Amino acid sequence: MGSSLVPEALEDLSEEWLRDNVLKQEIVEEFVILDHQVVCATNSEDRDGYMSLMLQIETEVELKTNGREKKRFNLFAKLFPPNEEHRKKVRKLRAFDREVHVYNSLRQQIRSVQRASSAKLEPCWPRCVYAAVDQEKGVSALIMEDLKASGFILMDKTKGLSFQHLELCMKAFARTHALTFNLKNGLGLEQMLLRNHQLLDNPMLEFDDIFDTNFEVAIHYLRGYGRPDLAQKMQDYQQKHGTVMSYINSLLDRPHRMRTLTQGDCWINNMMFRHEVRDGKEAPVEVKLLDLQIMRYLHPCTDLVYLIFGGSNSRQRNPVDQLLRTYYDTFFDILFQTGSTFCRSDYTFEELKADFEVFRHFGLVIGTLFIIVSLTNPQDMPNLDHITEDLNVVWERWLQEQKKKPVPKNIGSRLVDLVEDANSTEEARAVEAVTATMFVTLFQSVAKGMSVTTVIECSVS
Repeated sequence: MGSSLVPEALEDLSEEWLRDNVLKQEIVEEFVILDHQVVCATNSEDRDGYMSLMLQIETEVELKTNGREKKRFNLFAKLFPPNEEHRKKVRKLRAFDREVHVYNSLRQQIRSVQRASSAKLEPCWPRCVYAAVDQEKGVSALIMEDLKASGFILMDKTKGLSFQHLELCMKAFARTHALTFNLKNGLGLEQMLLRNHQLLDNPMLEFDDIFDTNFEVAIHYLRGYGRPDLAQKMQDYQQKHGTVMSYINSLLDRPHRMRTLTQGDCWINNMMFRHEVRDGKEAPVEVKLLDLQIMRYLHPCTDLVYLIFGGSNSRQRNPVDQLLRTYYDTFFDILFQTGSTFCRSDYTFEELKADFEVFRHFGLVIGTLFIIVSLTNPQDMPNLDHITEDLNVVWERWLQEQKKKPVPKNIGSRLVDLVEDANSTEEARAVEAVTATMFVTLFQSVAKGMSVTTVIECSVS
């Protein structure tokens, strides 16, 4: 392979290629490579559904200076998947094109519009050292820092995220959203959209049928788990809106002044955490947001409900209002640091909470999907490295097969938790609405001369 071509396989990441395309940009002095190793970072048997072939690179170099200093580079490569059917889906989603654009263009745009004279703020993304597209061959590749070498780890997707982990994520998402929102205000909406047109379509439309079928599987699981009441509520929801995703897409497409460039794919495996021991206990202190291949222009609450309801149970995520307060305060703190004049009075905390409730519908749909995907035994799921037909056909068939199987207890209990939480929130909102109506009636009636006691007695009766 020529040293300038976009790599497609482990063998392509040779010493020569890494020297010419990465190391020469990272090292000013002359150097010699002492050791170079490349290994697969994922096992296809884990069935984690990644859209990339992921490889770890460990290279040691010696500088040709008097001190003969040695440096070690721990890098992480994301290449096109080897399976052709998998590649077709990745191309259709333009997944790599989006992430390459984010690192090669959007990141610099974010820096350029910040008015403050201090160091430029950046989102909590891994550092990228190479991002390229080969238009002729239709392949792309990215190489970034290997976060594991810096102590970052993935959390167990079967257990979900603790409240502390969720709070860190709220801060990280607020940072991304504030910086891209500042970009929109700095360039103007039209210019921001033109410069980032690669991120404007909705790649998730490609999976609408899968989401709808998964919703039906969740209904089946709830019935099989002995909760026909919750299954009926979900079925009523389905019948009310027609196909579930047609409603969700209409929700996501709603115009809103707070829309900005969001991460888009916020499931638990797309974030890594670094921990430290504090007060005798290990606690999360830093998070990096991974995989920007589905980044798109939406209301920021879509990221929040995706993360919260797809990556935690009701015990872990509550009180949700506290998570939202963390997000809100961080969002405006970051905006202030950029020099933006957009402030809290322009978008109140009550408005954020109201918007979050609207987008909870998306959280319900995405939550059912990731509960089933995250908790199913990996060996029972499709292996994307071996598929020989359209990926959607493979997933659709697999989901239909789940309706014929006994309900796994861990999945059934998590679905009950998700739907009960959604239902209790609906009931709480209904009570709030009734209470608000009663107070309006009380105010109007008292204004007309009726006594407060009379109005209350009439309302209760």
